[in-house]
Amino acid sequence: MTRREALPNLYAILDAVRWTSRRARPFIPALAFLLLLTYVIANARAGQALAQELSLIRAQGAPLSLSEAAPPPVPDDQNAALVYTQAFERLPRLGKEPTVAEPGGHRLAGADERVIDSFLSDDTRRQQAVTTEQVRQSLAGTDAALALVRHAAAMPRCRFPVNWEAGAGALFPHYPQLLTLSRLLGAHAILASMDAKPAGAVADDQAILGIARHILTDHVMIGDLIAYRCLSMARSSLRRSMEVAPLTEAPVSYTHLRAHETGRN
Repeated sequence: MTRREALPNLYAILDAVRWTSRRARPFIPALAFLLLLTYVIANARAGQALAQELSLIRAQGAPLSLSEAAPPPVPDDQNAALVYTQAFERLPRLGKEPTVAEPGGHRLAGADERVIDSFLSDDTRRQQAVTTEQVRQSLAGTDAALALVRHAAAMPRCRFPVNWEAGAGALFPHYPQLLTLSRLLGAHAILASMDAKPAGAVADDQAILGIARHILTDHVMIGDLIAYRCLSMARSSLRRSMEVAPLTEAPVSYTHLRAHETGRN
């Protein structure tokens, strides 16, 4: 028995395919041309529709590229970014730690950063791993820098030197610096409440909100995430501050403060 006899249905299908291909072969170039023409026409119409939509979006003032989303230029005497930079550079203990975003950058010294991060953590065990005295030591010498930060945060305009023309390759090395300054403000706010200075705690938390407001002017997703992180710090710091001394009441007594510190230490 031959294969054709053993598999008649299969060979019948193959014969039909061969017959169809022989008959259709002369029409294949015309069919390919028709498909190509259809694609070109559809692509041209889609391009025109997209151009019209982009024109409408641009007419409404919405940015269509990273360079168009760049904040407007700010004169040096009105630019909070320059004050933030001065504040960061005046921090007493900076450790050199190059990163991809900032090859020659600096950040808060490792020991101080660990203390501040633990102190601000929502995890009670991490909070209890550091003492109030350790936090005070980490904040020692930062008064001048934090004063500059509060001043910068209150300024209405801010623009850092970002290469917006780089598109997706644009770097934002100021974000880690602003996060560091926000952490220091948050820790300082909590200590201010412990020292019966609720007005100082409010000023620190307001400064964090000002930092977040300036970051949001960048109109980029990474900036939004950093700003929300700052807002989370402000929320946590305010909550912790009010646990020590409600901001709507008179300063708490020295006895209450000592009891709070004794319980933490």
